[in-house]
Amino acid sequence: MPAKLGRLPSLIGEPAGGSLTADQWLVFATVVAPIAIPQIWEDYMANDHGFVLERRISAIADAQAAKQAKAAEAAAARREARPSRNRKPSARAAAAAMDIDSDNEELDAGAIEDKADEEYGQPSRASTRKRARRNKDTTADDEAADAATPSNLHPQDPTNFLKLCQAVRILISRRITEEDLQTADKLLREYCQELVKLYGPSVIRPNHHYACHTPDSVRDYGPLHEFWTFLFERLNKVLKSYKTSNHAGGELETSFFREFHRTVQESRLLAQSSNSQDEDLRLMAAAMYKASADDRGTVQALAQELDEAQETGGVTFKLSDRAEAAAIPTSLYFEVLRHFQERLAPGVIHSHIALPPSPQSQPLLCRATFFDHVIIDRNQFAASRRSGSAADSLVAVDVNGVLHVGELVDIFAINQLVTGLHRFGHMRWMVPSQISLSNTIWNSFISSSLAARPISSTQ
Repeated sequence: MPAKLGRLPSLIGEPAGGSLTADQWLVFATVVAPIAIPQIWEDYMANDHGFVLERRISAIADAQAAKQAKAAEAAAARREARPSRNRKPSARAAAAAMDIDSDNEELDAGAIEDKADEEYGQPSRASTRKRARRNKDTTADDEAADAATPSNLHPQDPTNFLKLCQAVRILISRRITEEDLQTADKLLREYCQELVKLYGPSVIRPNHHYACHTPDSVRDYGPLHEFWTFLFERLNKVLKSYKTSNHAGGELETSFFREFHRTVQESRLLAQSSNSQDEDLRLMAAAMYKASADDRGTVQALAQELDEAQETGGVTFKLSDRAEAAAIPTSLYFEVLRHFQERLAPGVIHSHIALPPSPQSQPLLCRATFFDHVIIDRNQFAASRRSGSAADSLVAVDVNGVLHVGELVDIFAINQLVTGLHRFGHMRWMVPSQISLSNTIWNSFISSSLAARPISSTQ
């Protein structure tokens, strides 16, 4: 998975894995889950499909009823344990003839008592009271219970989930048409309707209703990229990560401000270094940016997305501005030499360490200009040797109608008297893809063909 997408916890779905952030949910729903869930269902789905829905809906309803009963018992126990007392009105309240409810009084007629909410109508507990930390590790008893539980996977589950994934991918596009919005709206409504049939009405939440209004919001305000709140979610995470040592009385706010100010200063220094005339400072800033694989949703990531969109928008072919003249590796040099010898006239070019086969032959110099990335039809491809990440350098190339996948190691140009200007993409490996989606669950959700163009060897 490309490094720019961030990382997901290795124990997704288990208590020890923790909860996902908003941005991790987006990556999971649009990249990982559409690939993994159909395969998981195919491997672990039971054959008794007719009993799965009834068993699953009943189990979900029983679990929610047990949760509500437990919450009601806990609330009743707290009410019984709390000593009864009559509240005395303050002098100001007495002067205003205010009616102060006692703890023994029933709730006002205008209030709605929610028995499922154990906190409703109760006094707030002291904020300094520490709660016992739950053990989130999966125990052997939990694993044994999971092994004894029959599979509740239904063959319609992946199709239902992929409708949500496809709708999300459409709605987060930077360019979206009215036809796309109608398609996304149809997918969201079908997803919610099928969710009731597959899991029961008790799983429906207000967010399912809110999601159906997303296409209207896009019509009113434009693509979601223009007004989504991932940046604010990220800032909440940043504030929670600050060490406050349970300070109160104004010290907490001071700690937040001090840490946030330090973070802003560091970001400012990095931004200034990345635009500096000093090459060493620019390389240092780039290395520090790449050292953090969890920068999605930040102002830094937003600025990088805008820079990339501005750089790639409307560009058919462009090599990166950042480049380096260096010696060609030995193995790569002889591959390039063989390329020219096969395409140029015999006896025109030879190795720089060999004797010329004819007086007209010219040596191929062992120097080239290596680039960080190349833009082809508004798509950016990075060289893994210079970026340091193979995940960001995987490319798909259509060769005579067959999709080939490989790692782009080098992007370089050779401009010599004997050869002229030639641009190359060096692949570490290139294998034909044997994937066929014609008879799979993904076939009906393909919105665009997997087309890619190779880097031309000559320009």
